Amino acid sequence: MGKWLAVPLAFVMVTGTLAIYGRELDALAFPAAACEHARRGVIDVPWSVLAASALRAVPGCRVLTLSAPEDDGAAAWALVEVAPREVRHVFCDPHDGRARGIAPFRTPHRFLRDLHRDWLLGENVGLTLVTTLVFALALSMFTGLAFWSRRAAGGISRRYHRLASITVLPFLTIVIVTTAWYWGENLAGLFELRPSGSIPRIDAEDVARIRAHEATMPIDELVAIAHAAYPELEIHLVAMPTARRTVFSVAGHADESSLVRELANQVFVHPYTGEVLEVRRASDLGPLAWWEHAVDAIHFGTWGGATTRALWMVLGIACALLPISGWIVRRQRARASPHPVDGATVVLGRDDRRRRRDPRAAHRDP
Repeated sequence: MGKWLAVPLAFVMVTGTLAIYGRELDALAFPAAACEHARRGVIDVPWSVLAASALRAVPGCRVLTLSAPEDDGAAAWALVEVAPREVRHVFCDPHDGRARGIAPFRTPHRFLRDLHRDWLLGENVGLTLVTTLVFALALSMFTGLAFWSRRAAGGISRRYHRLASITVLPFLTIVIVTTAWYWGENLAGLFELRPSGSIPRIDAEDVARIRAHEATMPIDELVAIAHAAYPELEIHLVAMPTARRTVFSVAGHADESSLVRELANQVFVHPYTGEVLEVRRASDLGPLAWWEHAVDAIHFGTWGGATTRALWMVLGIACALLPISGWIVRRQRARASPHPVDGATVVLGRDDRRRRRDPRAAHRDP
């Protein structure tokens, strides 16, 4: 199992580690994704200005979401649909709202995230395959611990391999727990079961209006209604209604939600009447719903800022290299063993030949 499953497990570890710094890679690939003097979550123009800039940059598109800068020095952006299943990013200046550049949907960050979580095969197939690997990883860790507990002699490479294995053990435990959650969450999603609840629904007549792309209330009016319903919320994300998600919503940061993702704080508004359909606060979440919104920060190491991101990167690379060091240790043991291992050709040394001539020597020589 270690020989054959180490390759996909190492691949998942490496892609996940790179995805931790996906935003920085986006800025390298698309200079428009960076914006000097921008502050995280702050825009100096109304949301409608960002939407208008995106429409001018990509004529004929449909705005899906608007986002304030996700980090200091990053641009605001709009996600727009130019055709069915064809989406683009439009990066905007958060100071004046003008469009700075256009990028495909799969920027380096999005590409690495998708490659890590579903191998670009989609959630139904890819995500199921990737998350199922967690059971092989857990079995490998438990059997590795049982093997590690034996006091077997070994060279310096074996000792370093064992030390590295124990060092990454807490990190691997976190990976196993969070990935097992993703596996269960994906399975529950097939039956539309979510701890935080489903998205509010609207009447079929209004859904038909959305499918026909009928204009909704102005964006700034809807945002003002949502802000009045949740005044403490710092709005960082605006989502327009679509055929699959038929309500207008805003999400962002609140003082009580330092670990959970911003989607834990949302306000859902009817796009045509302005009725507030639901207000969700992180402070009101139950334990399971809280974990649902906190698991991403724990899995990717973003919960502690730059320090934990760097630590997660080092540990992730170490986990990806462990199969290689384990293979080296195994080959060394095979060459040093008096008996062939996995068909290896073994050259016996003088002590090994003495043990074969005198079986009692094996008991005298530890």
